[in-house]
Amino acid sequence: WSLRKLARYMPLLNDAIAMDVDEQSDPIRVVLHSSVDIPRSYAAFVFAAMIVRQRVVHTEPLGLSVVHFRGSGPDDASEYESTFECPVLFDADQHHLEFSRSDWERPLQPSDPSLYATLTEHADRLMSVRERSDISKRAARAILEELQGGDASLERVAKRLAMSERSLQRHLKEAGTSFATLLESQRSKAARRYLERGEFSVHEVGHLLGFSGPNSFARAFKRWT
Repeated sequence: WSLRKLARYMPLLNDAIAMDVDEQSDPIRVVLHSSVDIPRSYAAFVFAAMIVRQRVVHTEPLGLSVVHFRGSGPDDASEYESTFECPVLFDADQHHLEFSRSDWERPLQPSDPSLYATLTEHADRLMSVRERSDISKRAARAILEELQGGDASLERVAKRLAMSERSLQRHLKEAGTSFATLLESQRSKAARRYLERGEFSVHEVGHLLGFSGPNSFARAFKRWT
């Protein structure tokens, strides 16, 4: 469970990195993913921190089968093998480490169960806040994308986000905002960009942003500025 939790909470440590636990494979694989290249030094730091910490908090920690790193390895890998206490291989397609299935299925007992429960509760609260923030950012991006077509309605934005209108409104309310607030903010930003470029008339900008006419756009722009 500890590694599953670490994979879940990885965005709290570095939201550019994702950790996946492949429990269907044999041996079990724990893999680091990212849209950018992860330096071997950083992958080694993450894995070492994870394994060394596990040795501290669990009375009988998991033993690694092997660790794989992308890219060419150092001339002397003895320090890596001393840290991970297993073979360390290089030139892999992904940064990942492996456990035998029998070792993986062995229950682990935290050395301080009450502290473990407290930290888990705190991390869950942080993840909840982050997830609520994420829906606001995703909705704002979707509104901006739909504005390019002139119709950033609740229906179209909800469809882009693959959820119902009611669900989107509920999630935004939980995040402390609303669809109308995000739409107003994104329209304001888009209006300034269009007008600064000078490619369109005021009337055309209002039409691009879905206003019924130049007067309604003028009133909105006055309110924004």
